[in-house]
Amino acid sequence: MVATPFLTKLFIDNIEFKQGDHFWMLAMILLFNFAIGQLLFYFADIFCGKSEKEIWNRIVENLSQAILNHDSRRYCD
Repeated sequence: MVATPFLTKLFIDNIEFKQGDHFWMLAMILLFNFAIGQLLFYFADIFCGKSEKEIWNRIVENLSQAILNHDSRRYCD
């Protein structure tokens, strides 16, 4: 992901100076780089989503227990 700007610069320079020898190689490298990045971010989102789900489940469970155990008579005058 860090190399994307550098690879893009090389790709654009290759097009600008009409040097077709590395055009397809750079295009494939950029495409591969993009695909790998998308897969990494997809799995990172899945991992973060699972941890957030567990956190929210604990919050809702604690709140449900607090609601079930609430005794309104105890707080009324």
